[in-house]
Amino acid sequence: MKRKFTGSTTIAIALFVTSGVLASALGIRQVDRLSTTTAVVLSQDLKAGDTITLSTLTRSKTDKSDTEQSVQNPQQLLGKVLNVAKRKGDVVFANELILPTVKSLSYAVPEGRVLFTLSQLPTGLPFAKLIKATDSIF
Repeated sequence: MKRKFTGSTTIAIALFVTSGVLASALGIRQVDRLSTTTAVVLSQDLKAGDTITLSTLTRSKTDKSDTEQSVQNPQQLLGKVLNVAKRKGDVVFANELILPTVKSLSYAVPEGRVLFTLSQLPTGLPFAKLIKATDSIF
């Protein structure tokens, strides 16, 4: 015995299937929202010894478990040097960073020149207020 569906039954089945699909989509979206977070990640592959710049960082959605101990403040990353190779999309951890070696100012002074610093007297005139006199005896 074959049974034919009437119009209202067909609409009810279509509505049931559609609501199930929409509920699944909303459930997946909620799971995604709970398990991911926006984090500071690398925007390109970096080798060990590369310096992190603003162009090598971006914000992206990543898994929450990957970002728990990572450095999320870009100001703490800028100018630092990686001691391990990282791929695009990886987060950076504090133990993977080293401070760059900074040469002292004496390396920037040309040969034959002398480097000295002026110490500011507590009651003296600020250096910004000093001007070169036009009728100086020097």
